[in-house]
Amino acid sequence: MGEQLAPLQIARGGPIIMVQLENEYGSFGNDHDYMNAIRRTIRDAGFEVTPYTADGLDKADLEGGTLPGLPAAINFGQGDPATEFAKFASFRQDVPRMCGEYWDGWFDHWGEEHHTTSPEGAERELDWMLSRGISANLYMVHGGTTLGFHEWREL
Repeated sequence: MGEQLAPLQIARGGPIIMVQLENEYGSFGNDHDYMNAIRRTIRDAGFEVTPYTADGLDKADLEGGTLPGLPAAINFGQGDPATEFAKFASFRQDVPRMCGEYWDGWFDHWGEEHHTTSPEGAERELDWMLSRGISANLYMVHGGTTLGFHEWREL
């Protein structure tokens, strides 16, 4: 798959500006040899754009899921982004700041309570981040369905 996507990097005229090594790996492990192997695999597939990691804000998550010298995004939901980025600053300073998953919504499981968030809260918190030059990725803006776990098929 990497060989198919590598031509779409920004340096080659495409839209890919960065590539994430793992998603919240620090929540499950603390193996930097593994993370570096993923990094090498992505590079060997032809990716030249900046790799980065994304984790929660627990110190153990950040220590386990990040690599020295690579940008690290943080993931969090509605609340207080100033506090979340202050926590991150206590772990790593003088780096670009990015919320890899700003949880402005959430997924639902069939038959369980529908999750909702405040549009006004999301507007206020995104304004706070963007006005400070902080990048943010919205998770999740729109859901979908598994349609009963049908097999994935090529169309």
